[in-house]
Amino acid sequence: MKRLICLACVLVLLGCSDSSPVQDATAEADAPADTSPGDPDGGSEDAVTDAAPEPASDPAAEPAPDLVPDPADDVPCTYPPGPHSFDGIGSIVGPCSWPSAVAGSEETLPADFEVLHCDPGVRTILVFLATPTCPYCPGRIRELVAMKDHFDTYGARWVWVLDGASSAAQARTYFEDKGVTFGWMTHDLDNSQGASYLADTPMSLAVPWIGLIDADNMRVAYNNPISIERIVQEMGSD
Repeated sequence: MKRLICLACVLVLLGCSDSSPVQDATAEADAPADTSPGDPDGGSEDAVTDAAPEPASDPAAEPAPDLVPDPADDVPCTYPPGPHSFDGIGSIVGPCSWPSAVAGSEETLPADFEVLHCDPGVRTILVFLATPTCPYCPGRIRELVAMKDHFDTYGARWVWVLDGASSAAQARTYFEDKGVTFGWMTHDLDNSQGASYLADTPMSLAVPWIGLIDADNMRVAYNNPISIERIVQEMGSD
């Protein structure tokens, strides 16, 4: 009986001892392979090394582009070259000036076409011709005076010429009596381009007469147009 018990114990012990290596080997064979990257230096497999982010560029630290000056900024304003005349549409008016011209009480510029041409605020120059005996001139002058604010808005300047006057003082009295307070009043006899340079224009077949000059190029743009208000606006808006 004792032999049977001992034999059974031996078998049990042998069975336990033989099964352990088999079970361990099987478990190792069945385990999935670990494909996660490891640390070649033996560190933790869970450690992840991220690349350092590139610093954001600072626009203020970047060099400013070279500023190339506009050659036009250094070019002085000069009057358009001739030939000069006041004979028709497209002609370039000479650089008129009048030593004795009387400026209206609201005028700030001199009676000088060179100055007017170079002033960026002047877009149009209008020449108004009248005579002391013209029956229609007073009414037309008053119509234009009533539109002064419109002319100011679009950069129009006026030269009021009284053809046949003996002095600039007579021209002043004539135009101021009709309400003129802007532009310059003259008899045109002391015009730097010659006596009556504007008054004797062949474009004026009758008075009242108005000629429009484009201040950008000093060319005659209109010969006695009807719609002065509209044309001044178009020329001043270009």
